[in-house]
Amino acid sequence: MFAEGFKCETQVIAFVLSADTENDPDVLRHQRSLRGADTFRYSVPRPIGAVRVGLVDGRFIVNPTYTEMSDSLLNIMVVGTSDAIVMIESGAKEVKEETVVDAIEFAPHRNQKKICAVISDLRAKVGKPKRPVVAPEFDEAYYKELEKKVGPRLADALDTQKHPKLESYDLVRS
Repeated sequence: MFAEGFKCETQVIAFVLSADTENDPDVLRHQRSLRGADTFRYSVPRPIGAVRVGLVDGRFIVNPTYTEMSDSLLNIMVVGTSDAIVMIESGAKEVKEETVVDAIEFAPHRNQKKICAVISDLRAKVGKPKRPVVAPEFDEAYYKELEKKVGPRLADALDTQKHPKLESYDLVRS
């Protein structure tokens, strides 16, 4: 999600400093760490949102409590932009595939888009210019030389019909 050519070493670390006994701090930790990352990586035009979805009594619940999760047949965390899913973590208790797909669609369409819209609105209000990132120039001559030097050997090493998996790994490393 970082801009092409971004070379600054970056870590985003989120800690839960306090929590109650009813709400899962994991969802908030994801939200807070994503907000921190979005704030830092201001050069990226698309904000990210995270939503946990549970399924209780045939209804999807956004960011369910511990009590609701104990009755839930589904536990899905969906992270993404307003128009694309970036990551999914899931667990379920024997639900139909269609239900899982519906839950994944429910998260971004009804909730992530709202989160991303709020972040975009906040960025517009702050008005801070985006950090310029200059992508390095691609050295075509170096690439061709490297391809000529190791290309055939690497292609051979990756041929798993010819070399078993572990042998292929060893050949790639050498």
